[in-house]
Amino acid sequence: MSIVETVRRACLRELEEVATTIEGEMKGIVGSHSRSGLAVGAIHIEGMSESSKFVGGTGGEGTLHMYYLNEGNGGRGAVIRSTRKFDRRGARPGKLYLANGRPPMYATQVHGYKGIHFVEEIAGRHGG
Repeated sequence: MSIVETVRRACLRELEEVATTIEGEMKGIVGSHSRSGLAVGAIHIEGMSESSKFVGGTGGEGTLHMYYLNEGNGGRGAVIRSTRKFDRRGARPGKLYLANGRPPMYATQVHGYKGIHFVEEIAGRHGG
């Protein structure tokens, strides 16, 4: 085996190891937050080419959950109000459907939250 092939295999092995580490870190951080099942399920590794990998979510509701966990939805002082005239139950004024409650709940407004910026934190640790 040539030196070029040895170096190529070592680089591919290292790339796979880094991608797996980043995936594990993302799942650990996201999974530590309540009601994060869809977001954790969306995290995966995709091979973009022989020498590059993508780690994260690619579409779907879980990816949207990851986005809001990372970026927040307006900060702690923000109030998110329903703009609907009627809600799913036909009640007026329309209320926001809070599907993550047990049992599901409705509210005319909810408070925002700040993002935790876990993507930037992980990328910073791995030279991204």
